[in-house]
Amino acid sequence: MSFNNQQYEEIMSLLRDISLKVDQRVTADQKNEIMSNDDLIKMLKVSRRTANQWRTDGLIPFYKVGHKVFYLLHDVKEFILKHKPASDASVRSN
Repeated sequence: MSFNNQQYEEIMSLLRDISLKVDQRVTADQKNEIMSNDDLIKMLKVSRRTANQWRTDGLIPFYKVGHKVFYLLHDVKEFILKHKPASDASVRSN
């Protein structure tokens, strides 16, 4: 089976559209992914006390169900980006 240039371009356009829709769906699903407090502590390698202090200080959004604390992965990623050090400003040259 052979395709002419127009058919090939139409197929490629459809594949790009499908790929974009899949990427958007994955991003939307990740945005709503839920993490437990233990997940956050392991991911960021911090103590329970540090995670608690971040919540107390209002630095990271969280949700509480009973005595359990949860975070949205999207919020955690925003927290990390917001609090990352400046790229070269924190490194001193001798």
